[in-house]
Amino acid sequence: MKYRVTFTAIGDFALQLLQTRGSLIIFDKDVHYSYGDVVVSHTKGTLNADICAGDRLTIAEHTYTVSGVGAEANA
Repeated sequence: MKYRVTFTAIGDFALQLLQTRGSLIIFDKDVHYSYGDVVVSHTKGTLNADICAGDRLTIAEHTYTVSGVGAEANA
């Protein structure tokens, strides 16, 4: 496993973004307040290897394919 975290908050518009654009934006809990409404926040974790497009993401019992990774995600 490359990275394990716990979701701590779901922004008011995060699910709407998922439903309308098929996108989910995930940030650690230090996300800038101006993005808080559209992201899913999580605890900090230890990154064991870089997260890459094509990786698999499991949320509860559902698995998704990562389609893109921001420049700061692996920093």
